[in-house]
Amino acid sequence: QNVFNAAYAVYYYDEPSGANDWMAGWLPLNGSLESARGYAAYFINNTMLTFQGSSLHSGDYMIRLNKTNGTEPPERHGWNLIGNPYPSAVDANAFLNENIGLIEYAVYYWSDANGDGVYETADYAVWNGTGHTGQGGTLAPDGIIASHQGVMVVTIDDGNRILFTNAMRTVQNEPFFRPQKTIPRIKLMMHDDRFASEVLVAFREGATRDFDMMYDGRKLSKTNRLVFYTKAGNNKLSIDALSPEELDQKETVVPLYYSTTLPGQKAIQVTMLENLDEHDVYLHDKYTGNMLKLDETSEYTFQSSEGTFTDRFELIFRPLHYKDSTDSADINVYPNPVADFLHINSGQKEFSDVYIYNTDGKLIYSQNNLSGVHRVSAGNWPAGVYMLKIVKGEETRIFKIIKK
Repeated sequence: QNVFNAAYAVYYYDEPSGANDWMAGWLPLNGSLESARGYAAYFINNTMLTFQGSSLHSGDYMIRLNKTNGTEPPERHGWNLIGNPYPSAVDANAFLNENIGLIEYAVYYWSDANGDGVYETADYAVWNGTGHTGQGGTLAPDGIIASHQGVMVVTIDDGNRILFTNAMRTVQNEPFFRPQKTIPRIKLMMHDDRFASEVLVAFREGATRDFDMMYDGRKLSKTNRLVFYTKAGNNKLSIDALSPEELDQKETVVPLYYSTTLPGQKAIQVTMLENLDEHDVYLHDKYTGNMLKLDETSEYTFQSSEGTFTDRFELIFRPLHYKDSTDSADINVYPNPVADFLHINSGQKEFSDVYIYNTDGKLIYSQNNLSGVHRVSAGNWPAGVYMLKIVKGEETRIFKIIKK
């Protein structure tokens, strides 16, 4: 019996039909439900569903996955909608471990986070062993695939068969993040007054700057109303895992990208900041020059036009133990603390750009193509701490300035 007779519409995802147009893979259901297959059901009103049968599902369930080459870009191939066949929850970590080598190590959940009832693929949340993202920041997955929950997965090869077993089942409802608590990570949410999109940047053993199917999570989106992401090659990421060795460098930069069809005010908000106590983390807006030091409550607002932006924002990580004086003996900054004029003396060494920021991350001074001795008037600065950034090519040096 089809329990979704009361639904306004029920769809399944046919991967071969979406090879040339991802959205064309969504086909209306005609016939009976298939165990371990996922379905998308749309209801106009709240509805109680009754599942009837002679016995509850138990034992092993296997389902074949498809990966079809087409005119869609390669990162759009291999998406399959599967479903938990059991009347109990499944541990997503156990499910992914059982199927290592068959699918990428991530599950993608759809939820109507904005409450508008409109199906948008940008509303997929992502969970893997690195962490999670969830649209709006409030509906993030917790490492559980609920009873009869459908999730998207990406198969590595056409014809792979994935397995559900009783050993994956759990009655626990607690998040499964305890083993991952030592991973340094930050999660950012870009939002306007209606839509939101999240990215997670983390540092864990085994990860690289390339796409790592065991650690990274793709950005599953179709609309450009508001999509926030990082990249590994041509792959747009929702979860971006990098090597922890990068945190030992004097500066690690992670570019941030976004696209929007809605011009106006937007904001980038910190929704998670963990295990980065030994580092300063900055959000750099290259369009305005603003650089904001981030903490758990940080939020940066900005104006945006419509379009795709690949060169505006970046995350910068700097270790607290990095001492600028070690590498900056050839540049003198004095006096510090300063009252009236700050002098920057590079001797005969050329340096290209000078930027000074206040504690709010606002750029208050900049000059380009400098060398020798450069004097900056600081008499009108309010007393406090400032950050001086000196850039020469790919080399960046940071000084903390005290205004008396």
